[in-house]
Amino acid sequence: MGAEGVREKPELRIERGNPVIELNSDNLNEIADYYVNSVSATSDEADREREDVRETFEKAIKDPKTVLVFDGNKLIGFGMWEVDGVTKDGASVCEWRRIVVLPSHRGFKIGDDIVSNLESDIMANDPRSILVSVTKSMRGYALKRGYRELPYSEFADLIQGDNGRMKHLSETGYSILVKDNTEVPDAVDGFGDRMRGI
Repeated sequence: MGAEGVREKPELRIERGNPVIELNSDNLNEIADYYVNSVSATSDEADREREDVRETFEKAIKDPKTVLVFDGNKLIGFGMWEVDGVTKDGASVCEWRRIVVLPSHRGFKIGDDIVSNLESDIMANDPRSILVSVTKSMRGYALKRGYRELPYSEFADLIQGDNGRMKHLSETGYSILVKDNTEVPDAVDGFGDRMRGI
């Protein structure tokens, strides 16, 4: 603790998937379990999802599209991104997901650091990318970061096809939030203007 009981931000290390240190399975399960408990409506739902989420996290730590945050050798933060499709003008549609920070490290904006790193990695992969967050719980957060809500019908008009996942999520209470790279010149048919709501 710092002066007057204010916690000091710990010295953290951010890595991409395939970390150089070997992760303790208890530590990985702790962060996966915290994630599943925080997004599940009931403990029964969390119990049903727990093994799948643990398996997903175990695979993701080896993927360079994963951002891992360590305090010493302890994994305390996690986030990942995936290419979810392609726009009609050929830009990648990339979604960041599974953002989690252990309660012991909340209050230091570590989640912001994770999302900023994910956004940066996505743009390095394809500067024309459209960033997507499909969420129930992080809607307000994404809006504050410059994302805007897009009805599924408009989203479907922008992409080359949907495997059904986005439509299903939009029908079950999830918000589709998008953000494009406004530094990139507008694509054919005013795609960039449309994403910016002009």
